Order: sequence, then C-alpha cells, then structure tokens
Amino acid sequence: MSIVINLQKNIISNNANIKDLLREALLIASKLKLNDFKIWIGNELKGYSNRNEIPSYRIVSGEVKLFNPYQGWQSIPADIAGLLNETTANTLYFHQSIAELEDLILKKDSESLAFSFPEDLASTLRKALNINVKFAIFTHTSTLASIIEQVKTTLLEWTLKLEENQILGDENMSFSNEEKDKAQQTIHIKNFNGVMGNVDNSGNLSTGNYNQNTTINNSIDSKINELIDKIDSLDISDKSQIIQEIEENKDDKKKLTQILGQLMTRGSEIATVLPAIGELVSKLGQL
Repeated sequence: MSIVINLQKNIISNNANIKDLLREALLIASKLKLNDFKIWIGNELKGYSNRNEIPSYRIVSGEVKLFNPYQGWQSIPADIAGLLNETTANTLYFHQSIAELEDLILKKDSESLAFSFPEDLASTLRKALNINVKFAIFTHTSTLASIIEQVKTTLLEWTLKLEENQILGDENMSFSNEEKDKAQQTIHIKNFNGVMGNVDNSGNLSTGNYNQNTTINNSIDSKINELIDKIDSLDISDKSQIIQEIEENKDDKKKLTQILGQLMTRGSEIATVLPAIGELVSKLGQL
C-alpha cells in the first residue's frame, strides 16, 4: 500500500497515537526532502524552542485568576481584567511537545489547567489591588485537545494534497524521482492554514522558559515614548516628575516596573493611561 494512503488511513482511524502519526509524516517529509514540513513536524515532536516559530493554533487566551486562601482561585476584578484583556497578559504560548500536551490532558485533576504568571506583572497587580496574593492563568483542557486535533487535520490535509498531486510512494516506503521533484515544486507549508502563523514579541506570558533578553528593545522603547506622551496629556500636578523618572530609568527593567506599579495604584486619576501602562508592563515581563 502507498505510504501516503496508509498515513491517511491511520489519521482517520483515530486508533493511532499522534506521536506515531507525526513520526510517519516525518519519514515521508524526509524522503520527499520537504524541509519546511520536517521542521514543523520536528517542532511538534520536540517542542518549539523559538517563541517566534510557535504557530497560531498554539496561541490561546486564558483567564487570569488570583488565589484566595479561603475561597480558592477567583476571577480578578473586572476593571483589572479589562486592562489585561487590552494587552497580551492573558495569552498562553504552548511551546511544549505534542506528547507533553497529551500528558497534561491525561494527568489533569479537573477540566481547568493553571499556568505560571509573570512575577513582574504579578507584583504590579498586587500593588494595584493592594493585596498580597499569587496569580495564575487558566485555560480549559479542551484547548489542548483542539491543538492536537489541529495537528491531525493539518497532517490529513497534507496527505490529501500529496495524493492530489499523485505523490503517493509505494509499499517499500520509497518515492520516485518524479514524485520527489513534484513535491518540492508544489507542496509548501505556507499553504496550510495556521501552521506558519507569525508571532510578534508583544506577548508576555509563556508556559515555559525562554532565553531572557535584558536589553530594552526598540518595541519597548516605542511603548515608553507612547506612554510618556499620554502622561503628558494628563491633568496631574506631578506629571513632569513622573516623565523624568521614566526617562531616567528606561533602561532599568526592575526600576521601571516599580515606577509603573506605583503609577497604577493612583486609580481613576490616571485611568486613561492604564491600558498603555499595562501593555508596557507586559512587554517588560517577557524580558
């Protein structure tokens, strides 16, 4: 039987493990020299080490909650939740291998899963709410299941595209030179929705550790300038002093985060600039 048709049957049977399906697909991609698919399959099997390579179907919004020692995990106040929703502070980037995602589903104690929240942003929220609690971001286990289903669907669409172009292989798991040439000319990963979704660096919340960059990059520098302009338009007596402190500490992540945290505690007085503060804090949190 054709190696491509066999993979199709395994995908729709629902009996094969997703890891085995990916390994079979890796074999096909390697024999056809489809390097972009090899990279994608390898990332799914091993996990994504580069945040910018995480595809769009692995990026989801969650709910930030605080832990009440008497009542357990609770939703944060609506005004703060609204602030976070205007940033990417409630966003999860699932970089783990497909096997780890499966394990998270199988080992779950409930329908919800909790993930770590950036400590810098958590500290700012504690000051804004005037409470000493811990925060986490929650999502439903069905979110992880949908990621796995998206991978299966992409694999099936890929094999159908191969079949459509009469790139099938044989029972010996071999492809003719003609099939290899045709595959390299017609089969490109960019044609499969969601696989090559670009991710910018605006998100601050991750479910894993990435290399930390302590240099304030151009994106953050731009956000600092935007915030300064907004503060300058406020009707508060000490705005010049605030602007000066921000400018003097723009290259000091820790000090700048403290300044922003103190500013957030002023509530309605600076309400119009809260979204800009929250976005800048979330960017600082990813460094």
